[in-house]
Amino acid sequence: MLGNEEIKTPVKLILGALAILIIVWCADYFTGFLTSFHLRNEENLALKHGVNSELYHQMMDELIGDTRSSEYWERKAAAVELGHLGAGAARAGPVLEDLLDDKVMDVRTAAAIALARIGIHTNKAVSPLIEVLQHGSDHDKYLAVQSLGMIGAGARDAVPYLAHELTQGHVDVSRVARTALEKIGTPEALQAIKQAGQL
Repeated sequence: MLGNEEIKTPVKLILGALAILIIVWCADYFTGFLTSFHLRNEENLALKHGVNSELYHQMMDELIGDTRSSEYWERKAAAVELGHLGAGAARAGPVLEDLLDDKVMDVRTAAAIALARIGIHTNKAVSPLIEVLQHGSDHDKYLAVQSLGMIGAGARDAVPYLAHELTQGHVDVSRVARTALEKIGTPEALQAIKQAGQL
């Protein structure tokens, strides 16, 4: 029979390893939050000074550099911030298109949404957005559906997934799904709206 000390040692090791994992996870999350907060402050400053200012170009260079980070949350945060800049971030298009092949789904999604918001409506962005409709949260689906609507007719491959969200999705997702299908405007998209009894 094992003594108290022999039992306590493995338990201590397990608890110690668990504590280290929690600390590492918290540090990763907190660092990501700080990066996002810092970028948002930079974004507001740059927008205040205008798209032709040196500060704006400096911020754009930093965000474009962050899209190549080895940390997935930095790549994601940079894509999200570039999307917030809208048309003013058009020169980031090529690096955002590169992120559509990222190994992390959240990064692919952020890049696809950013491209749509910037006004670069590439068909290559449709697949990551369909991925969100298959596996994402309602919030992510809402953003993905909006982006598919911005892409318009080029998002025709997403019609079956949008049709599903129209009838089965969360009420807010369903509402934007109808708008997205109208913007896609193909016969299949309009038929999906009609079948849902919304035409």
